[in-house]
Amino acid sequence: MRSSRCKAGVGHAYPRTRSSCGGSCRSSIGGTTITWSRFVAAGLTPLAALQTATLNPAKYLHATDSLGTVAPGKLADLVLLDADPLADIRHTRTIRAVVANGRYFDRAALDRLAAGVERTVRALALPRARQP
Repeated sequence: MRSSRCKAGVGHAYPRTRSSCGGSCRSSIGGTTITWSRFVAAGLTPLAALQTATLNPAKYLHATDSLGTVAPGKLADLVLLDADPLADIRHTRTIRAVVANGRYFDRAALDRLAAGVERTVRALALPRARQP
């Protein structure tokens, strides 16, 4: 996917990239928020904490020509937020929408996806719980 464009007033857009952290930086928004909060509690600024999952991995991989920031010609998945995470890192939980692999998922679509995952996990967990 080429760089996505965000209209002013929609919210705050922050890129997420594949990184050297084995995918864990982008696989769980809630888990990532906890990690970012810990980074901030340890003294990093919110910007530096966000860069641990965006710009820094791109630098480490020598891939800043295509990853790490949102710019024309770069690959980007985006999380659109309702509040500024630079003011408070916990605002990374105020997700309005996600653009992933060129597809736009609004809040309702994200909620439907989450509900589907929960149903699948419950269905997989029930047979195991019944085993002796």
